[in-house]
Amino acid sequence: MEEAPAQILEVRPSRADVEASITLAASAEACQAIFVALSEQLDRKRTEPLEGAEHVHELRRAAALVERFEALAGTGAHAVIQLSPEELRACLLELTGYADRMDVDGFQPPELRERLEVIGRINPVLWDANAAASAPLAPAPVGE
Repeated sequence: MEEAPAQILEVRPSRADVEASITLAASAEACQAIFVALSEQLDRKRTEPLEGAEHVHELRRAAALVERFEALAGTGAHAVIQLSPEELRACLLELTGYADRMDVDGFQPPELRERLEVIGRINPVLWDANAAASAPLAPAPVGE
């Protein structure tokens, strides 16, 4: 069986003094696929007319996420990435949108087909991480 291109290492719930975070291990191939998909999605968003301050903030958040994966993709190595729940959801939604838009019938260059296949294997991992990050905390054990 082929190794998954991404794996959840830890989902840390939010506490009074610590923000929630998801730690993800990603192969070089996964980092590259995520970077290209996020970059192309950001380029498409930049062509849309601005609809207000929230749209500008969304573009800035998307650009920051692209920059994080650009550095990782540039190394050509496996990476451990720590994401906030909001970053994870944004990444998941952008990858899903990219796959929906690009995975069409007809000719696709081999590099696109490979990228879509990698994204198809990453998305279930991200969905699991998102579900784990969204799950309510279990109550603390009472006295012992």
